[in-house]
Amino acid sequence: MNWDLELARAAQRALREMPARDRERIIRTLDEMKTDPLAGDITALRGAYRGLYRRRVGSWRIIFGLKPEKRVVLIGDIVRRLRQLIEIAVRSPPDPDPICTDGRAGGVRRETRASHALAVLIEVDDGPDRIDFGGSIRLAIAAEDGAESRRSRIYGGRDWVRLGAVKLGLDCLRRYLQGLPVTERTDFERV
Repeated sequence: MNWDLELARAAQRALREMPARDRERIIRTLDEMKTDPLAGDITALRGAYRGLYRRRVGSWRIIFGLKPEKRVVLIGDIVRRLRQLIEIAVRSPPDPDPICTDGRAGGVRRETRASHALAVLIEVDDGPDRIDFGGSIRLAIAAEDGAESRRSRIYGGRDWVRLGAVKLGLDCLRRYLQGLPVTERTDFERV
């Protein structure tokens, strides 16, 4: 006896927007799920997602739930694996051009269909690691209505520059989401 499939809007949108080759693969998998929804590379999700499942199809994940009493498979969303998106974002070396940074953040936002995306590009100084070692950081936050970016310089060892870039990026994202300016100096930047 076959199961019925119900696709949420997010899953329908994902199918429309994904490349044709991937779409064909996903549709074949959805057809297979009609006969046995728990066959294949399935993982039961935990925590807040308890009761849902994830089926892996290449770099894509089908998130679904079951209504066994009605024999219905509810397809909640079809998303791309995060590691794949990180590889997309870092294929080429950082470009200090703000347009490039804005473009990367916007590209990741579109790929993930997220409301916002953060891109942090780090260009570290050449030479041996030392206390006055530095790095230039360019970050961008993309939203549906555009992108906002800033440039900063952080000094310290290589690890300090990387840690500072991540902290700066997350702090700027927090400030952006709260409607505050992202250009304010932070305590780990040299004035």
